[in-house]
Amino acid sequence: MTTTAPHSENEFHQPVSEETFARVWNDPTGIRGLLQGVQNQPIGIRLIGLSIFFLILGGIQALLMRTQLAVPNNTFLDPETYNRLMTMHGTTMMFLVAIPMIEGIGTLVLPQMMGSRELPFPRLAAFAFWTFLFGGLIFYFGFFVDAVPEGGWFAYVPMTGKEYSPGLGVDFYLLGLNVAETAAIAGAFELIISFFHMRAPGMSINRIPIFAWAIMVTGWMIIFAFTPLVVGSTLLELDRAIGTHFFNPDQNGDPLLWQHIFWIFGHPDVYIIFIPPLGIVATIVTVFSRRALIGYTFIVISLVSLGFLSFGLWVHHMFATGLPELALSFFTAASMMIAIPSGIQIFAFIITIWSGRPVFKTPFLFAIGFLLIFVLGGLSGVMLASVPVNLQTHDTYFVVAHFHYVLIGGWLFPIFAAIYYWFPKFIERMPNERLGVWNFLLLFIGFNVTFFPMHISGILGMPRRVYTYQAGVGLEPYNLLSTIGSFMVAASFVVFLINMIWSARNGQKAPANPWNADTLEWLPPTPVPPYGFREFPVVNSRNPLWEKAEEQVVEPGTRKLLDVLKHYPREYRAQIATSAIDARPLEVFRVAGPSIYPFWAALAIAVMTLFLVFSQYALAGVCLIITMFTLIGWHRDTGAYSKPDEEEAFEREYGVPLRPHGSRVIGRWGTILTIVTLATALGTLCFSYLYLRLKPPQWPPDGIAMPDPVLPGIALLVLLISVIPMRWAASALQRDERAGVQRGLLIGVVLGILYLVGNLLSYGQLGFNYQTQAFGSIFAIMAGYQLLTMLVIVVMGAAMLFWFVRATHERPSRHQAITDLVLFWYYAVAAGVVTYALLYIGPIVI
Repeated sequence: MTTTAPHSENEFHQPVSEETFARVWNDPTGIRGLLQGVQNQPIGIRLIGLSIFFLILGGIQALLMRTQLAVPNNTFLDPETYNRLMTMHGTTMMFLVAIPMIEGIGTLVLPQMMGSRELPFPRLAAFAFWTFLFGGLIFYFGFFVDAVPEGGWFAYVPMTGKEYSPGLGVDFYLLGLNVAETAAIAGAFELIISFFHMRAPGMSINRIPIFAWAIMVTGWMIIFAFTPLVVGSTLLELDRAIGTHFFNPDQNGDPLLWQHIFWIFGHPDVYIIFIPPLGIVATIVTVFSRRALIGYTFIVISLVSLGFLSFGLWVHHMFATGLPELALSFFTAASMMIAIPSGIQIFAFIITIWSGRPVFKTPFLFAIGFLLIFVLGGLSGVMLASVPVNLQTHDTYFVVAHFHYVLIGGWLFPIFAAIYYWFPKFIERMPNERLGVWNFLLLFIGFNVTFFPMHISGILGMPRRVYTYQAGVGLEPYNLLSTIGSFMVAASFVVFLINMIWSARNGQKAPANPWNADTLEWLPPTPVPPYGFREFPVVNSRNPLWEKAEEQVVEPGTRKLLDVLKHYPREYRAQIATSAIDARPLEVFRVAGPSIYPFWAALAIAVMTLFLVFSQYALAGVCLIITMFTLIGWHRDTGAYSKPDEEEAFEREYGVPLRPHGSRVIGRWGTILTIVTLATALGTLCFSYLYLRLKPPQWPPDGIAMPDPVLPGIALLVLLISVIPMRWAASALQRDERAGVQRGLLIGVVLGILYLVGNLLSYGQLGFNYQTQAFGSIFAIMAGYQLLTMLVIVVMGAAMLFWFVRATHERPSRHQAITDLVLFWYYAVAAGVVTYALLYIGPIVI
């Protein structure tokens, strides 16, 4: 569909029917819609469904283990099968259930709650779904080739090294979960940017719903926690696949390095799982208490504090590893301190309920259940923060009881509450209230019958991760109770599934706002249109649907812009980007539409991963190349809707740029988050380098030559000089100087290539390789990571130069992606300086 460029306000305001407007937003139907669809609502529902699928698998594994432990000396399962089930259960619940569910609810609800039509990168959301799916399937693929991991969900070395786990089970674990973790990071990008720049006009930072705050904090935590785990998993896989020595103590490696990296991820992951449910509970408590939430500002500060503090607690998982007492004291204090922000939120919820007029519907029942269960889990958490108590209960069922109260109580109850709460809006039917109450009662009673006795069996000395126990030591009644309770929990889940399936088909049709809720996702009609809001809402309070119409204030310029966006643009999906603090409209931009390329990219990565598991490196390389081509196809329609005259007329008329080629604000945030992720990975490698340095008395160890810093130093100098032409290119771009942009990019790319060549030549002169003790391994991985980063950015620079030279019909300043490339280049230069300092100057200074 094409139109002539409008030249007046009346032409921009030309009315468009609902059917015509929706046609732009509708994804394809059938199999094409499944493979190409990118809308947040279907993607969110698919992620939730995927999480429920893996929850069923993880639940079956738990029932099998509890059946084995129901009586002493049971032979229902053999030790190997029990270890496999224990590993699969923990890994499934932590990686393939909790995270997809959280990101699924965020993907489904957040855009509408923030008054937005879509996520900032819809194709990235589709890619996240497919990579979650394929990562989980790769992990479970080991069942079909008798290669199931059995080293625990935490994969401690040396138990997961080649010596003790010689099969492919651990490889499926490491590489399959790396794919799923990539999906988690991709989803985090979407949710963070949505929070800052995809809000309704007027939704200033002090009016953002608590749920959105929780999702934003979680997004940042995913980046900072999952990235180290990806790095650690890669190091362990390299030890297994090509003989590096990061965790081999015989070659100056250290098994404890894995524990540090894993728990730097693992403890924040507890709060990644727990913080979004706090946002859910805040939302539901507000609605069903029929009053505004007490202590909004304190809750926001508490959520942010939880995010920061959670990264300072990882060592309390390692109190029994022989660390210095001073370090233990620090982490004990931090572990107790984190109870303060959690307590603030719990008290705020209680006061809100107490001072309101509670309506006890099913979502509210689950929220109340969460408060009771989580407080019990938090109390045992404070106990475990004490070193003497921790040492006595370490690796007992007391710890199992604690983390299930925190994780299952702190996650499952709010998740059920969320599904019952948002079910009417997105499934268009009301859930059955009686079945919902039965669901709650069975889960609440069954949960406590299952896990409370584990506190006692743990204190009596029952170790965790054992497949049986002796009779006559007092453990029989508690284990039998736990097994009975686990089947009650399973029964509650059956009731839940029956309720969802029956209600989706036969439930009462849901009105637009059946709960009299206060947030914007309940404003559109039911069923929700694919675009959510044809007319963007304006927000003037924290409870926008509870404010009176006469209280709404809209600036004339904003109202004029919102009016035209009901009809225009007509050829593509348009969205407003707003300022981060006060949510003023900054630009109108095109969000990407349906595409097959996210599916192909995820599939290529999944196939590449399978080839890596089976050591087919050449075929894996072919898949990597295919992945690169899918990314090119992903962006090939970026300039398809560009009409410079029309865009200039729109900006003159409404004072806001129209960007059919994509948002500059959103693109810059995507670049920043990518840099933060890469810097976090580099920081993890630097931590590993310095940690490994602590073991040998000298560095490099005896028998290894000091790396020569001269040639890499010259290459680094060349890289530093490259900043000048790249900066020149960015400045010329703003002045619309085509020749300056071309020369700057060309010189920068050439200097980047010289940097790569210089470093490759220097590596050929080293007197060691990646298999020369842990020193050679960490040197190789850090040097290789820097070269890979630089190679990617050089290729990006060459590609942008090629596209820029071809686009002679466009003004240079329209190619603002070049400024993002320059920012990325600055990061690569800084990373090069850090890497050189650590690898070549570090051995001399340290």
